[in-house]
Amino acid sequence: MILIRILITMKKEKRIFREVKKAVDYSNKGVNRYEKLWRLNDWIAKNIKCSQSQEDYVHTLEGAMVKKEAVCEGITNAVKMCASIMGIPCEMVIEYIGTGTIV
Repeated sequence: MILIRILITMKKEKRIFREVKKAVDYSNKGVNRYEKLWRLNDWIAKNIKCSQSQEDYVHTLEGAMVKKEAVCEGITNAVKMCASIMGIPCEMVIEYIGTGTIV
């Protein structure tokens, strides 16, 4: 059972990183940090749907990059991952107010 979970996790990670690579390859065509981040924003806007779903996956990198559907936290995870791979310093700040999440 543990081996099956590990294999499923590895398969998910491969799909995630395949999509992250697409975003990074597109973004790295920029000549400086500003252009790279602008292109990353463009890629995310064209490829990831802002979700109203209550499903857990919309808060994750997998939701953003594989399922192409995320809330602000999932999209922030995608930006953080891509920026880090491109060597652009990026921090994720999360603030909880009441029952909602602001990222």
